[in-house]
Amino acid sequence: MRSLLAALLLFATTCCAQSGGSSTLRALYVEDQRDRGVALADDGVSMLPKEQADKLPSYDWEKDVPKRDEARREQTRTLLAKPGHSGEDYYYAAFIFQHGQKADDYLFAHILATEAVALGYSRAKWISAATLDRYLQQIGQKQVFGTQYQGENLAYYLEHQHDPDVVEKFKKLSDQQTLDPYTPQLIPDTIRTEFCVPPLAMQQQHIADVKAGKAKAGDLPRLQNCAR
Repeated sequence: MRSLLAALLLFATTCCAQSGGSSTLRALYVEDQRDRGVALADDGVSMLPKEQADKLPSYDWEKDVPKRDEARREQTRTLLAKPGHSGEDYYYAAFIFQHGQKADDYLFAHILATEAVALGYSRAKWISAATLDRYLQQIGQKQVFGTQYQGENLAYYLEHQHDPDVVEKFKKLSDQQTLDPYTPQLIPDTIRTEFCVPPLAMQQQHIADVKAGKAKAGDLPRLQNCAR
């Protein structure tokens, strides 16, 4: 009887710890997305009705959002230092660190997303690919999935940041959105789609539409029936 009671107590403690972690990290993730104009409901999946979305506070992108991002990362680190997290927890945490300021933030985000997938939370596949691309870009390497758009000037700077003349060259480049620097042939479409990333032909059409002014870089093409 004692062993049964102990097992039930352990289960209840683990259950509550994971549920609490998920609810808190989900709230931080929802806040992170709302700061970026995505009117997520509290469940982290559905969208708020327009009348509720219109009442959400807005923050200055340059002044307020970076400070709020940093506070969320600090709170997330504190939560992650405790044991008993689920794949869902790591999924939310990955998004929070993807909006970091340095390469280590993006690398940590990728590790978190990878752990989420390893724990069976398949919704984290896309953020696993996106965080890898963002980390590679930040260290001056070519992305491999093609999830990250940026201005041609910033792309050039990241790839050639150790060139002493990069600042002058940087000034002459436009902020036209691009996937470069990019190694598009490294990953076949069969694997791209496993990670909820569109096939190469769809990516190429989208970037052509962006350059022609027919689409916005932020309106990324998505695969049907692929949750992310």
